[in-house]
Amino acid sequence: MDLSQSLVDATAMIFHRFEGVVRDRGDYLCITTPGNPTFYWGNYLLFAQAPGQGVLADWEALFIADIAAEQPQSRHRCFAWLGGPGEQAQFLLAGYKVYASQALACSRPSKAPDMNQQVQVRPLVSETDWQAAIAVQVASRDESQEQQAYETFKTAQFATYRSMVAAGLGQRYGAFAGDTLVAELGIFMGEDGLARYQNVCTHPDWRRQGMAKRLVYEAGHQAIAEFGATKLVIVADEEGPIQLYRSVGFAPVGVAYGVDKAPPAAQDKEN
Repeated sequence: MDLSQSLVDATAMIFHRFEGVVRDRGDYLCITTPGNPTFYWGNYLLFAQAPGQGVLADWEALFIADIAAEQPQSRHRCFAWLGGPGEQAQFLLAGYKVYASQALACSRPSKAPDMNQQVQVRPLVSETDWQAAIAVQVASRDESQEQQAYETFKTAQFATYRSMVAAGLGQRYGAFAGDTLVAELGIFMGEDGLARYQNVCTHPDWRRQGMAKRLVYEAGHQAIAEFGATKLVIVADEEGPIQLYRSVGFAPVGVAYGVDKAPPAAQDKEN
């Protein structure tokens, strides 16, 4: 499947091909992460065409056959596709959440006048740094996500990031106020200088102080110097911090669509 027209999906493969299994089924890709089966966007189907009316039952059957049958812990349902928004009403009626993810790119981040000048930005180097990064991610989770389950998921995800760092594929960077990690993100390399920011996160107690702008700017320049990145890509939901990224030089380059649905027990908790 040709992903060259979707930087969201093309850069996602940096992670899926490292930690998971990507199987080409012709008109869709089956992505699984056996080491983290409850990770929605590590265990999903990516279709070559936007959904037409009435595809939901067929897509769910494919998910069961390709993913849930092999990984019983993957009780969620998750689909993405190339192209336009497609027929989304069928998913909404069935209780799915619909996402539109905006890809933004630049060759070199630029300074924003209001970015924080006091924090220090550096790679995560110690066990204390890595554990603090997980804690920042957990503290920033959506209210609907149960803390212990989310911490288990993030611990597994960060084990993969540490392996990618050890393999020389990128780095995770933190913004530190003194000895306190207040924000963190990852930048990991694909082919031909393509790099993807991953999990940009500021602790709730430190938001709206220009921390993330400084971190995105400094980390991008460090990735250029250390790894030879020539095209930096960052992805945000359309309701997310797009203006923040634009303020440091990123410009929109495309939108990707997807849907997911939590397992029944998780849905009951949300309701």
